[in-house]
Amino acid sequence: MGSLDLNAARAERLADVEPKSITIDGETFTLPAEAPFVEDPADFLPTLFGEDGWRRFLTHGLSYQDMLAVNAFLSAEYGLDGDGDEADPTVRSIGSAPSSPNTGKPPKRTSKRSTA
Repeated sequence: MGSLDLNAARAERLADVEPKSITIDGETFTLPAEAPFVEDPADFLPTLFGEDGWRRFLTHGLSYQDMLAVNAFLSAEYGLDGDGDEADPTVRSIGSAPSSPNTGKPPKRTSKRSTA
């Protein structure tokens, strides 16, 4: 019967891991060495930054493009970019663009017939 020593596995994974951080407006947010496991995708960033850090991060007037850059950084740094078994769709979806942009206009009818 096999066994798994998570402490040994973690130590091996983290042996060569460099510190991770994000800086904006002179404030640096230090991130954990590994991406946290969360059950609800909405909890990922608050868990990663820490609740207080996440609240402070959000006060920096971030743009959509800023969050895309954060998403790309986190995906690359944590190996969650979809290029391996460790890929996590939860993280890839954070900051991903909507499938069709909301222009604020009602959708155009594509046919004169109603499907109802």
